[in-house]
Amino acid sequence: MAVGSHTLLTIGCAGVLLALSSCSPDKQNPGRENSSHILGSGGVMVKVERIPECETRLGEVVGVIDAPRERVWNVISDYNEHKHFMPNVLECFAFRPEGLELLKGASPQDLGRLQSQLRQYETDRIADSVVYLYGMGDFPWPMPNKRYILKVVRDRVRCAAHSTMVIGQMKVNESWWELKPYGGDGSRTLARYRILLDPGIPLPEFAIRMATKSTLPKVIEAVRKRVKNPGYEPRGKEEKKAG
Repeated sequence: MAVGSHTLLTIGCAGVLLALSSCSPDKQNPGRENSSHILGSGGVMVKVERIPECETRLGEVVGVIDAPRERVWNVISDYNEHKHFMPNVLECFAFRPEGLELLKGASPQDLGRLQSQLRQYETDRIADSVVYLYGMGDFPWPMPNKRYILKVVRDRVRCAAHSTMVIGQMKVNESWWELKPYGGDGSRTLARYRILLDPGIPLPEFAIRMATKSTLPKVIEAVRKRVKNPGYEPRGKEEKKAG
């Protein structure tokens, strides 16, 4: 899906878990006139937005990846491998919907106990539209590592995904991926990742600003490295529904 336990951002399965309680745009959010140059030369753009009537902030990172959109989509959809390449992911696996029965009546504190049982429903077969994930993020001391169940709604045609938390040890955990062809020949991809997360613990603004600057770009870099690995083939298999 590691950067180390001293960052304040955790990448979780389908996405980044960023503790965004307060922050404002900085120099990594350039004007439009510089965007094409920054993206085309391998840079990334990071920004944080205030959400009306919401205590958290929306973080976003945009970057160009030197691989076709199909290749990039397969990498970010390879959920069972996220813990091997995404920052701060200690555990992540997709499981069949039947595993949701184990969550009935469960509390967030039960997720550690239920991990081995949910593992029995683990699957490499990724449904065309919806997949459920078990994840655990590496949070810095003194915060404990946090577990969660995500529902990922996927649009295979648009190469877009939206993750929401079914149950978890935080207040908010929601994220979006969107991939678009970049350039005229389709050999590059414009990747946009957005995250809205509240871990339920107040954090100082300077720490959040540092995490935003240092960690969100590493999401794009992690995917860039993965797609360039000539020996890598996605473990997860796309499985389209009939009809």
